[in-house]
Amino acid sequence: MTKLSVRGSSDDIILIEKDGILYEEFYSNCDGRTHVSFNDGTVLSISYDDEGIWRINLINQGSAKFSKVECEIETEDNYSDVVTIEGDINWVSAGKIKRIK
Repeated sequence: MTKLSVRGSSDDIILIEKDGILYEEFYSNCDGRTHVSFNDGTVLSISYDDEGIWRINLINQGSAKFSKVECEIETEDNYSDVVTIEGDINWVSAGKIKRIK
């Protein structure tokens, strides 16, 4: 069972921690919205809003347990929602989703 934590850092980096240790970091897309997907089917949409807060939204619920702590007030140390995913996670990927019409 793997426990991952997802949050924004600085103004252009998305951090993934595994069991409390830095596991991976991704640069956010220049248009402000990055999608992070996991092998269990979970997909997150992550963006840095105009108030300087990282917002993380669930796009698709996979089989892993999902929880979210929303950032309510920006401070120097707290400027991101934090998502925890716990389950049989083997890989994570980040990028931009392009809808096919």
